[in-house]
Amino acid sequence: MRIGIDLDNTICSTNEKVMEFENEFIKKHKITVDKLWSNNNYVDIFLNEYLEMIYTEVEPKTNAVSFINKLKEQGNEIYIITARTNSHVTDMHNIINNYCHKHKLQIDGIFIDAKDKVDICKKNNIDLMIDDSFYNYDQLTSNNIDTILFDEYNKHPYIKRRVLSWNEINSKIEKKS
Repeated sequence: MRIGIDLDNTICSTNEKVMEFENEFIKKHKITVDKLWSNNNYVDIFLNEYLEMIYTEVEPKTNAVSFINKLKEQGNEIYIITARTNSHVTDMHNIINNYCHKHKLQIDGIFIDAKDKVDICKKNNIDLMIDDSFYNYDQLTSNNIDTILFDEYNKHPYIKRRVLSWNEINSKIEKKS
């Protein structure tokens, strides 16, 4: 099986890491969180200063690496499919490669700047996509791409292929088989 997995807030806890650096930034600049995110100048300064560190330092979610590596060891192909771009960083592909190496995450490929995950999944014969975005879930399932929604924050109760943690993903994949 060819499995696509989103990176931010699916494999790793990006929101939490952003908040850490956000707190540092607002103290340093003596502004509020609202002022940071409502002012494009502050947003650019924040992203230029912290985004690469956020992507480098963010930790994988509990059991994400071990489960993904287990999928790989079972003969599945694993692809990171992320909306991350080279904007505000030096080389996103290299950042993700280094992140995977650092955390011993076994993957077969990386797709960055994935604004249209349906197109990437179709062109690359992805059998299953794991993503935290309800929008992506809706688009993917509407195009007959099997998708598991990693729904840690929104908790959409009516979605059958929804998980709150990596511990739940195994049973969702086994039920498919």
